Amino acid sequence: MGYELNIKRFYAPFVIAADCPKCGSRVEQHCSDNYLSYPTAGESFEHHMYCSYEDDAGEYCEEEFTVTIRLDVVLTAVEGCKVMPS
Repeated sequence: MGYELNIKRFYAPFVIAADCPKCGSRVEQHCSDNYLSYPTAGESFEHHMYCSYEDDAGEYCEEEFTVTIRLDVVLTAVEGCKVMPS
């Protein structure tokens, strides 16, 4: 079961990496610079990526593609409380 976070631009210190389906090069999106828009936690969603690989001949791939990701949130009780399901 997913739930909306009501966050328009979600920045976080992680990298989403995938192989381009057209040219096979590794595409990385740093989420500390590029955000997730209105992510839903606990539920898979499509995320758009763009390949800008340039080969030795100067040709660009310029492929836009989607990957399926899921954002999970974990809440851990540290001191003086318990975390229980609602």
